[in-house]
Amino acid sequence: MNWSKYNFLFKSRQYGYLIYNTLTNSFAEIDESTFNKFEKLKNDTKTINNDFSQEEIEKLQQAKIIVNNDYDEYLKIKLSRHIKRFDKSLMTLTIAPTLHCNFACSYCFEDARPKVYMTDQIENDIISFIKRHTEVKRLSITWFGGEPLLSFDRIESLTKKIKLLEINYYSSIITNGYLLTQKVVDKLHELKIRHVHVTIDGPENIHNKRRPHIKETDSFDVIYTNILRLKPLIKAQKVALTVRVNVDHTNEVHYHEIYKKIRTDFTGLEVSIYAGIVKKSYGSCSSVDDILMDNQEQANFNIEQFSKYGIKNSNFFPIKVSGECMARQLYGYLIDARGDIYKCWTDVGNKKEVVGNISNNNAINPTKLTRYLTGADVFDKPECQECFFLPVCGGGCPHLALKKKFDGNPINLCLVAKNNLKEFLEIYYEIITKKTKAI
Repeated sequence: MNWSKYNFLFKSRQYGYLIYNTLTNSFAEIDESTFNKFEKLKNDTKTINNDFSQEEIEKLQQAKIIVNNDYDEYLKIKLSRHIKRFDKSLMTLTIAPTLHCNFACSYCFEDARPKVYMTDQIENDIISFIKRHTEVKRLSITWFGGEPLLSFDRIESLTKKIKLLEINYYSSIITNGYLLTQKVVDKLHELKIRHVHVTIDGPENIHNKRRPHIKETDSFDVIYTNILRLKPLIKAQKVALTVRVNVDHTNEVHYHEIYKKIRTDFTGLEVSIYAGIVKKSYGSCSSVDDILMDNQEQANFNIEQFSKYGIKNSNFFPIKVSGECMARQLYGYLIDARGDIYKCWTDVGNKKEVVGNISNNNAINPTKLTRYLTGADVFDKPECQECFFLPVCGGGCPHLALKKKFDGNPINLCLVAKNNLKEFLEIYYEIITKKTKAI
């Protein structure tokens, strides 16, 4: 038996002796005696029979603190991810019924907002495309854009046809929220839209500067009034709401204001609020580089939000990556209003990244598809194979991994927690032991 390389054993000045394991994603407090025995075990596994009973050894095996072979554990992770990556029973589609948008956000990745709307022909071709994949039993759709609610009638008509298919179907929508009227809200459950994702970039004066409507400067009040309409559906657990706050150095000091406002106005309801860090790793224009955050600045921001305001903005305790991003799923595609097919949301509108068209029966370009599925695979990288964080990381964003490998972009794909693990785990310990109330 071997001491697992996926263990992180440490002594906290504040909280005593702690151990974290990425294989099981478990975290435990231990006493000093156990800590000392673990330290010996790390250096010499032959001590195990002297320091631990057979029952204790079995528990250590169950917790993956000791393993037969680290490489075997790595292979199990690899197998699990590949099974999910090539699962033919699941289709994950992101559909942009229009490329048009009613906002003019300064940091938007879309260079233009063409008034392109999906036709009946493209709609019918999407249904045919789904039907051709006869192995698919589960279908997940994310309505995207542009602004998808500008084409709400297309969402209704496509959903009506999808519901006639013998398939387990559910969907979500990413919207700026401006057109989330009561009429739309009343139809969400019928349309099987179970998750609404809206962006609000700070309190009113900050948000309106960053996310103006193309005709009106004030978009905050309209959006906020609209998300409040969701409260009955959230209470009935028919719809989940996520609010993303895009954060860079120009608005980071205001994040806590909008966070606390939403928490107050949705008291007692499960609403997810998170800071969507606009990072330097996205390969941004150098003219705005000084307002963007690198990994360490993001970590510092998260720590500050907790220490100053009690906001648990970050996943201080790593979330184990169990699935695969749509970009790495065999049947994961984005289909835009023209019928062009992509593998990643970030590529929308970039003709160089089109992998096919929905109206072509031989739609998929195998070269581009293969690059996304296996071209920048975390399991091909020696540094990732040996990395302690692999079980809870998964190699980072597939799109950015491709940019790094094939375009030479100097992108940091690692977890924000990588260089801050001890501090993050101490904060998590503080939260779960309720030494400091987190919101």
